[in-house]
Amino acid sequence: MNHILNDDDILENYLTQELFPSIQRGDVTLFLGAGSSVTDKKFLGSQIIDYYESKLAIQLGISDLVEFMDMISAMPNFVRDDFDNYISTLLSKLIPTDTHKIIASANWNQIITTNVDLILERAFDSIQNTYNENKSLRPIRNISETRGQPSNSILKYIKLNGCISDKNKYPLIFSTKDFISQKKYHNSVLQSLSDLPPNSKFVTIGYSFTDPISKNLIKYFDSFNFRHRKPIICFDPYIQDGRLDYLKEKGIFVIKLDVESLFKRFIAWEETKAASVVIRKSITFKNINDESISIPSKLKLALGNNIIQLSDSSKIPSTNPILFYQGEKPSYDTVRKNNDVIKTSKLDDIRGEIIKIIKKNAEKSIPVIFLTGSFGTGKSTFAYRLINSLIHDVSLNALAFEFYDLSILRTQDLGELFSLTDAENIIITCQEVEIDSSFKEFMDLRNKLSSEQFSKFNIYFIVSIRENILIKFTNAYKYKNVHQLNIDSKINELEASELVDKLSGVDLVKFRDPGEKRQLINTIIKDFQGDTFISLISMITNNNFDDIIYSAYFQLSKTAKDAFLFTSLLYQYKILMPSGLLMRLVSKDWAEFEQDVLKYDSKGILIQDYITGSSSPDIYFRTRHSIISEHLVSRILKNQDQKFDKVKKIVSHLIESDYSAKLFVDLIKSLRYNNAFPEDRMNILFDIADPIFETNPHFVQHYALNLQLRRTETSIKKGIDKIRYAESFLDHRNHRLIHRRAVLHFELAKIYQRNGNYANTWINLEEARDLFEVKRLEDPFSSFSYVDNLNLELWVLDKLNLEETDLLLLHIKIQGLFDFAINSIFEDLDKILKLKYQYYRSLESSLSPSDTSLIDYLEELYENEDTRPYSLVLKYNYLSQKKLEDKAFALIPELENLIYNNEVAKLLFTYYGRNLNIFDNRQKYFNLIKMGYNFPAKDRLRYHFYSYVAESYNLNFTYVSDHIHSIMNLDSNINPDLHELWLDENYEIKSFTGIIYNTQKGFTNLKISEMQLKCRLLKDSFNTFSPKPGDKYIVHLHFFLKGIRAEIINKIS
Repeated sequence: MNHILNDDDILENYLTQELFPSIQRGDVTLFLGAGSSVTDKKFLGSQIIDYYESKLAIQLGISDLVEFMDMISAMPNFVRDDFDNYISTLLSKLIPTDTHKIIASANWNQIITTNVDLILERAFDSIQNTYNENKSLRPIRNISETRGQPSNSILKYIKLNGCISDKNKYPLIFSTKDFISQKKYHNSVLQSLSDLPPNSKFVTIGYSFTDPISKNLIKYFDSFNFRHRKPIICFDPYIQDGRLDYLKEKGIFVIKLDVESLFKRFIAWEETKAASVVIRKSITFKNINDESISIPSKLKLALGNNIIQLSDSSKIPSTNPILFYQGEKPSYDTVRKNNDVIKTSKLDDIRGEIIKIIKKNAEKSIPVIFLTGSFGTGKSTFAYRLINSLIHDVSLNALAFEFYDLSILRTQDLGELFSLTDAENIIITCQEVEIDSSFKEFMDLRNKLSSEQFSKFNIYFIVSIRENILIKFTNAYKYKNVHQLNIDSKINELEASELVDKLSGVDLVKFRDPGEKRQLINTIIKDFQGDTFISLISMITNNNFDDIIYSAYFQLSKTAKDAFLFTSLLYQYKILMPSGLLMRLVSKDWAEFEQDVLKYDSKGILIQDYITGSSSPDIYFRTRHSIISEHLVSRILKNQDQKFDKVKKIVSHLIESDYSAKLFVDLIKSLRYNNAFPEDRMNILFDIADPIFETNPHFVQHYALNLQLRRTETSIKKGIDKIRYAESFLDHRNHRLIHRRAVLHFELAKIYQRNGNYANTWINLEEARDLFEVKRLEDPFSSFSYVDNLNLELWVLDKLNLEETDLLLLHIKIQGLFDFAINSIFEDLDKILKLKYQYYRSLESSLSPSDTSLIDYLEELYENEDTRPYSLVLKYNYLSQKKLEDKAFALIPELENLIYNNEVAKLLFTYYGRNLNIFDNRQKYFNLIKMGYNFPAKDRLRYHFYSYVAESYNLNFTYVSDHIHSIMNLDSNINPDLHELWLDENYEIKSFTGIIYNTQKGFTNLKISEMQLKCRLLKDSFNTFSPKPGDKYIVHLHFFLKGIRAEIINKIS
């Protein structure tokens, strides 16, 4: 590569054909130097020196900031805090420009900076929760923050030289001594770059490569050889020509283009590219008045590949009525053209139930309405007909959308779209949620949308699913605000008459007079007992359903037969067959597959689906209906051995990819849900897949569970080894693997205990405990973070003999875990409550001697100086459990005298955190977190939540956003119910006066002038009031995990 020094076709070609596509794919690591922060103020190194020399009235004649710092640090009257505060004051004045906002919105692999300001964080704040937000910005400012599990939705913003947000926690790095102190952190960051893929690119902005900081950076680069001889692209319009040869020798290639022009071109390129695709695909969305919505092409493209609006005028793939009657799956077009049989009575009943749900809903979680029924009863068609009925009810003011690839939909994009529709109610449906991974993605999206708490519109999910499959899902995990409505019903005489007319209209049945029509109606009602699928096809073809499928199968060529059978083995569970997998199963190569399958006349029973806009394969195969697949498999593969051999062949032909791993797990779970094979054969399938997916986290998580359930010492040890091997390939924590490894160590401990090997019992228990703690920190809102951990501690309490102090500590830990769990998780709480009931029912007998009451025993412990702290903690917990808060709070002064004890410190942390309305408690809270116990690391969620609440009470809103961002960056679904009210010092709810200032992106926003606080209105406020810009209200404030929300109490005239 060569330097690009002119703004010409060479530059344009490089930007549009190479660099911009690489940024969009996420292949580019961006290095930001001081020049990238410069706006109308000049705070580069030399300018900072000038400012500070002027302040001190000195003149050293040094232009290099590091050398300047080294020199003034030796001066006897130099105060480093004064310098850092001065720098912080200067940099806090920086205001993000449009260029900074574009940088914060682009799809970088990561951003690494030597800047210490907050300009990029503020730029991200201005685009957060808009369609411009591509990834969530996660600042990393010291070595401890490099740990954790960043998902694909996280953009790591690595700050090498500290941060002015907290100079104590993230000290500013300017002197040689400072750099030495951070060498371990810098090495860790730069070494991680060696793991980047071969197509990675490196771009620098704001680096002159003349100052020591830049030189040190390059020195670090080359000492680790992480660039693999890749060039560094440096954007700098002012670089001196005399330095170009030197930079080229160092692998640095200069493009003389200013940053503002660079990113203006990037945005223009991105929008042009998106617009052309939108036009080609005719992607449009309409509001409640059936008028096209004007939204940016980038957003429209992101949504259009995965969402279809269900309306009378929207563009929806047409459904051939003949194919529909012959078994093809329906679409919304089926009911839009009235090709379905309208079950009026059942429709009215279900519609009435849904109206009740809409009117009564008061929960934070978005309602999910599952339309259940048995196999082949027309659930999908009924769902479409029901939605059609709801959106045509003018009183509901509703629009409907169908979602496809749920895993890549973003809540801010959906909020932007829905807010522009002016609809009061948004109805969402999606198909094929009977697959395990799809169901979890569906519920995950529901929870993410719930946590947003949109105020301008309501959201309801209406989804069809087989009843037996839903039972299996909900037995495994208890979801909130889920409603189940059974739609099974037989066709009545009026509906049967309508069906006969519609079949006659497309020449699928014939009658010459009313008598012959009556015979057809009687056949449906009496002979087929009103069945809506199998009997329908039998009547159309005048033959037995199984014979129809069997006959069609034997008309195919051998290759097409194999393709049909292998596809049916998957699609009987609604799992699509990827074209690549099918090719490997039935053909020698792609040319043969194209000839024998893709272009072959498969008699209309093997369907090709084309899916775009996803990272998954784009051509899939399925049959017309999963019932057809099920019947074919049972007819052709008549015994379990034949079926197992075919499934084994499918598994053995999978290749390593995230998609294939997910397909395998979905297949395994479907086989298990349907009792297809005994467990020993399921084990064989896992063992066949192991060499293919041994480094894939999703597969390894489920394989380890399979090995655990084999319940042998060998299999459990193998599961631990498998997880450790997979983890060695990850550059971040995977809390699901961590949880499974913890459970395996617990299972191993139980085996050792049964064998009397207590040394290894304790070794594995301690390992499991450490892992469970990491799981809880990474995923604090999930029941999985507590149930198995509690089971372990309760097992220890029941099975192992402990010294008195260890027993006291164990009870404190168990009680703390129950408190954590009940106050954090919002679904699947039944398991926790059951364990808690069992524990407290036997607490007295398990803790105190048989002849002593619990309170008396705690008093005895109090007399011993060594056990006094534990006695007080347990007494506090006991009184709190008995709802005797006043007596419990009376223990706080004495506990404060024992604050050196970790268990006491943790209790006081919780007490202060839940009583931050008291000024004195806030002071004590901030003092406590500076002491020995590391709350930010060991109790991350509560530390950030309590700190955000405390700073809010202190009206230090500048510091609040950092704590909220830290909560948002947890790889866990946020609990939408978790909140506290803003109270005064007398524990009365405090009232504020606020004014509505705007409504945008699904939220109505309010300003409280007395505190200069802007916040969103709670959705509940709209049940009684109709707030509009300019309206004044008395409000109460709530501390939710995503920020402060206002609840309207009264309107001010």
